[in-house]
Amino acid sequence: MHHDTPTAAATARLSHPDPSERMAALEDLCLAGDPAALIRAAGALLADRDPAVRELAGRHLAQIGTTEAAAQACPYIASPDIGVRNLAGDVLTRIGAPAVPVLAAAIDDPDKDVRKFAIDVLALLPAWELSHRIAARLTDEDANVRLAAIDALGALQATEHQDALLALYEPEPLARPSIVAAMGRFARAGAGVDLAFFGRALADEDPVVQLAAAEALADLDDPSLIDLLIEKAHHVDPMARPVLLHALVRLLEVYPDHTAALPPSLRTHFLDMLADVDLTYVVSAVKGLRLLDAEGTLPDVLAHAGRDDALDVEIFHTLLAVPAPLRPLADAVDRQVLPPDPAAQLALGLIMQQALAPEDLPEAAALLVDHFDALDAETKIAALNLCLHLNEEALFGLVEAGLRDPDPTVQDFASDAAQDLGLAPSY
Repeated sequence: MHHDTPTAAATARLSHPDPSERMAALEDLCLAGDPAALIRAAGALLADRDPAVRELAGRHLAQIGTTEAAAQACPYIASPDIGVRNLAGDVLTRIGAPAVPVLAAAIDDPDKDVRKFAIDVLALLPAWELSHRIAARLTDEDANVRLAAIDALGALQATEHQDALLALYEPEPLARPSIVAAMGRFARAGAGVDLAFFGRALADEDPVVQLAAAEALADLDDPSLIDLLIEKAHHVDPMARPVLLHALVRLLEVYPDHTAALPPSLRTHFLDMLADVDLTYVVSAVKGLRLLDAEGTLPDVLAHAGRDDALDVEIFHTLLAVPAPLRPLADAVDRQVLPPDPAAQLALGLIMQQALAPEDLPEAAALLVDHFDALDAETKIAALNLCLHLNEEALFGLVEAGLRDPDPTVQDFASDAAQDLGLAPSY
């Protein structure tokens, strides 16, 4: 009697009309220990009509991760079905280095969409050895392929093609953002990119090019950039300015000796930057204002406290940088531009850091007591704990406020504090 092998039995079910059976067949092939059969089967099902089957097939090919597995996935980058095409690209990316030689031929495929897709995938792989093949596509008849080649050369840090990319800057206006981004990658890789190129890009009439230049400079560690960034800060498009100022502040943190070069005229731009939706740039704005005029801009800065922990840390550092931080803090609460709870946390920080003169402690305590009801329970307990730790008479009003609090947890903590501090029962 003839008996099918496990591989043959599973292979026969790959065309079963039920998707769950096709998936089970793939799993059985995996268990059968026949990688070649599994690769063939997964390749055949990578364009299956059922998405779950396709995903399972792709997962098996990626897990096998060989050149043979990549060879099964590669033809699907020409699929008219975008879902199948993207799945194939994802599988090849996950396979990694073994997929590189398989994709090489597709760089020169007659179909422009296949060429572009192959180059896009190679940009995500360790494909530096194909950079010359990719660079040949800088003169491709299709603009999208040319853009893909520029992006890929940047991603692969193929610095030997720097001159070829620079030569495209003038004749290819639409490619300028990609060229600038690639130059930024080259500079970060240690290539000697002329900083004048980035200055030229920051002066480009296209704000997208300016933004690309600002982003390219954002991570460069070169103090000679400071003067360039200051020069361009007034003239770049508002879309690019926060990125540029963020890069400037980062460099000034690394090279504080250059802080004196910061012109007061940037104050307005940093103030505008406080309204940015990206908190990264708001934090940089606070740092920049602290370098320029900590005391004069403190009221503007305080209005943003309580939004984010990292931002609050920088606001606190600004408070520490001014000679009399408590009055602006209280004024911000009185003007209702700063909620009581973040104000209380900042005040507690000043007390803990001993940033207040002893004669200022009663005013700090008054700020906390006057708004005690509006504080979060955690802030109330932190205030009581600080009072207990410091044992300063000027702060004892916090204990009384805690004893009156409607929250039993706060009351109990205040009662224990009163006892530990030896306060009179009238408290």
